Amino acid sequence: MSRRSVRRQMATTLLGAIGLVRLAQPAAAQDRCALRIDAPERNAVGESGGGRSYTTYLGGGTVTLRCGNAVMTGDSAVHYASEDRAEMVGQVSYRDATRTLSAQRLTYYEANGQVVAAGDVELVRLSSGARLAGPRVSFFRAGSAGGRTLATQRPHMTFPPEPGGRVIEVDADETEFIGDTISIGRGNVVLHRSDFDATADSAVLLPALGRLYGRPRVTARGMRLEGDSLHAGIAAGDLDRLHAFGAARAEGETVELEAEQILVTWGEDEVERIEAFGTGRSLAASDDFLIAGDSLDVAFTGGQPDSVTAVGTARTFQLGQVRDTTAELVEPTPELSDDVGWIAGDSIRGWLETEDDTTRVHRLRSTGGARSFFAAVRDSAQGRLPSRNYIIGETIDIAFSAGDPVSVTADQAIGVYLEPSDRPPPNSTSAQTESAGGRP
Repeated sequence: MSRRSVRRQMATTLLGAIGLVRLAQPAAAQDRCALRIDAPERNAVGESGGGRSYTTYLGGGTVTLRCGNAVMTGDSAVHYASEDRAEMVGQVSYRDATRTLSAQRLTYYEANGQVVAAGDVELVRLSSGARLAGPRVSFFRAGSAGGRTLATQRPHMTFPPEPGGRVIEVDADETEFIGDTISIGRGNVVLHRSDFDATADSAVLLPALGRLYGRPRVTARGMRLEGDSLHAGIAAGDLDRLHAFGAARAEGETVELEAEQILVTWGEDEVERIEAFGTGRSLAASDDFLIAGDSLDVAFTGGQPDSVTAVGTARTFQLGQVRDTTAELVEPTPELSDDVGWIAGDSIRGWLETEDDTTRVHRLRSTGGARSFFAAVRDSAQGRLPSRNYIIGETIDIAFSAGDPVSVTADQAIGVYLEPSDRPPPNSTSAQTESAGGRP
């Protein structure tokens, strides 16, 4: 392509862009309306050059400014004609088709319909009754460009309850209303409702859903849930679900979980179900048991864990000592050890019972390539250490009482019975002493 052709194409493109700008100007001008001023007293001061370069001081009582459906009142005002700007001071109020506002000061920009309010600002959405209070609030009047309401300097939002619902309180470094249904908080966000408390770096609130970002944490009805991000089902009546994404962690009074994703659902004011899933392993633990799998499903009855199902390389471990609840969950290795008993398989279901705030396993059933290594049901009197059963089968079913196995049932299984002895090995020093007639 010749340089002349390139220049011609560039010129055509530039003219097209200019045309677009010219076409856009009338649309922008639609936001502008003639400002009508009503004041008991006026004092106009002209400036050199004539034309519209003058300032009008308004007072003597209530001053009213009108532009389209926006009505602003205050004790006094100043109108800068050359700047298309009006400033109101003292007991200022504002109203348009979507909101009302009160403040100590207000600036109105005629060119684009922007309103900037400062000093004890309180704004109310007419559609929902949601309130926004703070030192500084800005927005565009109804019908003009924008549709956003921005508040800075740590404002406070209040969302009134829908029928059967609960009030939500939100504090953040910066908040924003978008239209009639979307609310945003940014920077050190704190949310409170009577059935949950939450913190996050940022939050987006929709009519029935809250989205929290930046390692949020929610505490609700005996559960605490956190992750890289979190969705909360904030239905009118109750909090009905929490879904954590990315390095998710859930803690309850008797159970603790870690997974890539964790979903908690509630019924009648009680947890109904917790699902843990996603890339990587999902872990759940009580005081002395840990269960792991590619995914987990914990069912609740009466607010207490009733059963847990692990699917995908499932493993359950009976820990040799009470677990440190402040430490990260770590899946042990299934090995032949006196410290840990375990059962493994394609899937495992554990039935749980809770007594005195302690949750114990009372039955474990492993299906598909099942293996188990637990204390034997009956120990002999040959030693102080517990005997062990190592079993391989298609299914293995173990019943427990007070944390100890009391029966084992296996299908298509083989096993090895291991019974340790306190007697020293034949080649030990004690054995040599006994053979010499000495005392051990």
